[in-house]
Amino acid sequence: LAIQPEDQQVLTAKCQCLIRTNQIESAVEIAKAQNLLYELAYCHYRNHNHEEALQVLREAKSSGPALLLLKAQILYQNGDYSAAAQIYDNLEPQTRNDKDLLANWLAAH
Repeated sequence: LAIQPEDQQVLTAKCQCLIRTNQIESAVEIAKAQNLLYELAYCHYRNHNHEEALQVLREAKSSGPALLLLKAQILYQNGDYSAAAQIYDNLEPQTRNDKDLLANWLAAH
């Protein structure tokens, strides 16, 4: 970070470290400044701001597996089991091999 303080990968790693150490507000600042949508949505999720997290996910241009999994988890926690199940059903088969994801998939059905 001291060598390349503006490097996107470095800032993403810093944001993720802040999330893992429960420094969510600091992570939100970096996520907003660097347009790190997954990290920002995850911060809202961790703060139980599910609607804000879903709004960030809707604004995301991509829909990679990590974004979809987070969306499914939020929908499941909000009680929208059919929408969560639909996301799990559409995931690539290799993604569904994870034991935790399999448990989520089964719970959503």
